[in-house]
Amino acid sequence: MEDLFESLERLEDKLKILKKKVKIGVEFTQKFLNKCGKAGYTRISIGKRSNKVSSSKGWTFGTSGSVFGFPSGIKDKTGWCAIWGIVEELGISGGCGNADQHQVSEDNLIEGVFQLKGKKWMRIE
Repeated sequence: MEDLFESLERLEDKLKILKKKVKIGVEFTQKFLNKCGKAGYTRISIGKRSNKVSSSKGWTFGTSGSVFGFPSGIKDKTGWCAIWGIVEELGISGGCGNADQHQVSEDNLIEGVFQLKGKKWMRIE
């Protein structure tokens, strides 16, 4: 019986760690999405192919490790693709980028497709 209680304590410890990780991920994803919204994006895909974010649809390299912005063609004040500057500013750039796409470190990002409705980001896929 004592083994069961020890197992339960280990599971409780793992659950605390997981809850903390999820909280960090949700907060960081929200920060990323808010910056994307300020730049003019209305939909963002994080690590996922979606018909709702055209730049991710035909992505031949696999979508894991990439973020995609919609609508396409949004530039920042320097003239670069806005999503590039956002990932650089947040310190999550994972290397290269293309039009409306950039490789990222996904450690603190929640995968999914998000849409800005009013002033609130919602996960739609």
